Amino acid sequence: MPRRAFKIVTIVVIVVVLALVLTAVRIYTYGNNSSDTQADAAVVLGAAVWSQGVSPVFRERINHAIDLYRRKRVHKIIFTGGQGNRNEPTEAAAARDYALSNGINQSDILIEQRSHTTYENLLFAKQLADVHGLKKLLIVSDPMHMKRAIAMAHDVGLDAYPSPTTTTRYIGFRSQVEELTRETFYYLGYTISSFVTQPPVEAMALSAAAVSVTPTDADFDNHVARLKQRLPSNDFSIVVQRPFVVIGDEPESVVKEHAERTIKWTVEKLKQDFFTEDPKEILDIWLFKDAASYRKHADLLFGHKPSTPYGYYSRPNKALVMNIATGAGTLVHEIVHPFIEANFPSCPAWLNEGLGSLYEQSGEEDGHIHGYVNWRLPGLETAIMAGRVKSFRELMEMKSSEFYGDSQGVNYAQARYLCYYLQQKGLLVKFYKQFHANRKTDRSGYETLKSVLGETDMHQFQRKWEKFVLELGEEFALTVPN
Repeated sequence: MPRRAFKIVTIVVIVVVLALVLTAVRIYTYGNNSSDTQADAAVVLGAAVWSQGVSPVFRERINHAIDLYRRKRVHKIIFTGGQGNRNEPTEAAAARDYALSNGINQSDILIEQRSHTTYENLLFAKQLADVHGLKKLLIVSDPMHMKRAIAMAHDVGLDAYPSPTTTTRYIGFRSQVEELTRETFYYLGYTISSFVTQPPVEAMALSAAAVSVTPTDADFDNHVARLKQRLPSNDFSIVVQRPFVVIGDEPESVVKEHAERTIKWTVEKLKQDFFTEDPKEILDIWLFKDAASYRKHADLLFGHKPSTPYGYYSRPNKALVMNIATGAGTLVHEIVHPFIEANFPSCPAWLNEGLGSLYEQSGEEDGHIHGYVNWRLPGLETAIMAGRVKSFRELMEMKSSEFYGDSQGVNYAQARYLCYYLQQKGLLVKFYKQFHANRKTDRSGYETLKSVLGETDMHQFQRKWEKFVLELGEEFALTVPN
């Protein structure tokens, strides 16, 4: 080998070795850091499950979360992890059973059972946290897993803090070296891939889409057969309305009418203007006939009490859960969300909820779905007059936890009436399609919005939009009976 080439190779080897050593040191020292922050929930990253129960490594993670709960550092625990072997329970289910046997309230336990990697643990935990309004999270795992886990947690948009187990099973010198070596390569691999590939959320979603198969007639038949075994009583009817299965505790004719008049219509109209792909999995729509049935069966079937009287989309349970007595508006709203997931998985919260809430009061105009002024308007007008409405840049660049953390509903209303403005100007479909095309370079949609509007001064546009909204109030007041 020529002398110059030998020198270059030597330098490269030294640089690589130094990078490995420095990374290993950072991982090891980071594992000693434990946040003392108060949080909404602890997220326990999955680990092996054995036939006789959770593995020792997983058990110590669960015990740590239980300790956080008992010391009131968190008030919920999210267990993560799918099924490793066919004859064993999912990691999350096994962890839940262990926690229940140790006295943790079932209502304070949430589980996701789809994930098979650390990244998926955190991505699906985020979906669960968003649904339940959990903002600040402690991530529980082994110390040397912590640096990679926190990096991934931040990448999926979690407000996450480290809480490594203090009783890790990796205590021997050999096991620690093996675990540190493994984590060093995994961490470097993840860091490098984050720089050279597309955003992780989008990449994972596209990968899943590439291998997914549209459910067949046989898939729907098997799904319905399994559902029949879960039905709480003989009062329930099941109607297949692709891509959903609709279950209701009313006569089959009534359930079928909901399926055809609301669900089929909504799917057709949304796909006409916005979406090309159906959800990749069969999703259930549970229509409960009144508030009492809704509360009872949400608890019975899914293990938690609803936080809204209308209905919600539960990603972990692959279900839309509705109190249909309140009307079909919330159902139309929630149908938007699984279609967004299938077609635009990196869609920011403002557009996901803005589009969904636009159609919670909707009808058909010129053959297309059309949103109308609704109950969210008065609160938005009050916020505008009080100067409490954020700039569009702030709204659109919010993390999900910030968007959903607004207890007054102003973020929802602002997002809805931005979509409404675009609709009224004939720009909503154009904006959605251009934003979807630009999603890798414009993560929030803000630059696309400026382009579609033809606006350069967004401060001036905001004043124009606020005037538009306040004038809507006069129209809305005329439709509200005294």
